[in-house]
Amino acid sequence: MSLSAKINSRRVAFYPVAALVPMAGLLSLVGPVQPAAAYGTGCAHAVVKPVGPFHIAGDHRTVVDSKGRPFVSYGTTVPGLSNPKLTSYPPTDLPKIDATADEWCGNTVRLQVSQYAVTGNTTPDNGGCRNTYLNKALDPEVHRAENDGLVVVINDQTESDSMVNAAFANSEKDPTKATFAFWNCVTAHHESWGSHKTYAQDQQVIFDIFNEPRVDACPASQGGHGPNGPYLMNLWRNGTVTAGNFKGCGQNGLRYQGMDAVAYHIRVDDKAKNLLWVEGPGNGNTLAGLAQKECGSTPTGNCLISPTLGSIVYSIHHPYANPDAGKSPPADPATWWKEFGWVVDHPAATGVAPVVVGEWTNFPWYDHVKSEPYCWPDAPTSVRNFLSYLRTLKVGLNAYQLAAPPTGYLLKKNGDWTDTTNYTDSKWKASYCMTSGAPLLGPGTDIRHWFQQQD
Repeated sequence: MSLSAKINSRRVAFYPVAALVPMAGLLSLVGPVQPAAAYGTGCAHAVVKPVGPFHIAGDHRTVVDSKGRPFVSYGTTVPGLSNPKLTSYPPTDLPKIDATADEWCGNTVRLQVSQYAVTGNTTPDNGGCRNTYLNKALDPEVHRAENDGLVVVINDQTESDSMVNAAFANSEKDPTKATFAFWNCVTAHHESWGSHKTYAQDQQVIFDIFNEPRVDACPASQGGHGPNGPYLMNLWRNGTVTAGNFKGCGQNGLRYQGMDAVAYHIRVDDKAKNLLWVEGPGNGNTLAGLAQKECGSTPTGNCLISPTLGSIVYSIHHPYANPDAGKSPPADPATWWKEFGWVVDHPAATGVAPVVVGEWTNFPWYDHVKSEPYCWPDAPTSVRNFLSYLRTLKVGLNAYQLAAPPTGYLLKKNGDWTDTTNYTDSKWKASYCMTSGAPLLGPGTDIRHWFQQQD
């Protein structure tokens, strides 16, 4: 079956969730909280520590560790290092890493790291290495996470870099040469503990190569993706060098490098064999465009990353579900199939590639911030259905983040790692997606239950 046929197939998309997951699985999501204690000793089940290097199994959808065990990544994002003004790690980060392993029973933590903080770049096309920052900010977090038994995902984050250079808000929406500089620094950096191996030699580390490519994250009328496309897939994959002939929301005339070029740079120039996560276009919100053939004469004949570049997992963030009628597809298996399920292609014998939900939560309106695409109007039902759908496909999930509003929606109180938000704490209303004054509700309890059931 061709890639385009896979994405358009309704063979799996319209199975009701009850058919995909045994009823006991759905009921277990709402059962009593399982006890959680220190890593490997008191979680509902002992958390299996995945051991790299990781590779892709013959079914093209399963990540396998060095012991031959399937590795489904689940955990949290810790975004403290995305602040470009830091010179050391923030005090809230290490407790969040510990809690991911101890209270949430995760096997992965994703660290968002400011591109500017690592490179000190003054334009989108330059940058060096701030080794003191790597030693004092990144190393302590990676070291703590590995001591906790977690796989570490290092993510190149540019969204916050506008704090030091306002021009970066437009120019760093997709990878640039500064992204190459970031990975030069990270892959070659010698860890300041243990054997002092480089991050490229540390196979417990995954590289999430660029956070939320978003040059096409603007209305379709401006050449962007909108909730249902079109997607600027050729730009996403191959970049652009054409000044003054640019459709999208980024900066005209800037040389965006493309996600394939970043993967190539990490593999070939930096000689890193670590597992890579590659996020989709439109703020990472979809993988639907990967089957299109608009990316030119690529080795794959579509918009996938070059298969010769080794072990790659495709990452999706916050699949669309806008409560405004007509603006986005509904939050159901048919939508999830089109956005990412077709890549895994369960229950066919083989898929296209592994997938991870690399960043996800379900935001109601809070603190006068309207986050429509991340809020599902029937959240108490659709969130649990979504988690069940992921478990059926063996697709992992990384939750954003262990904090209380307005920075996160998993906890009721910052630092109280087991006091999670819950959509059933108050009677849910669809209007909570659209209006202020909603009670403090969120998917924290459901996500924590889901994590605890994985091993």
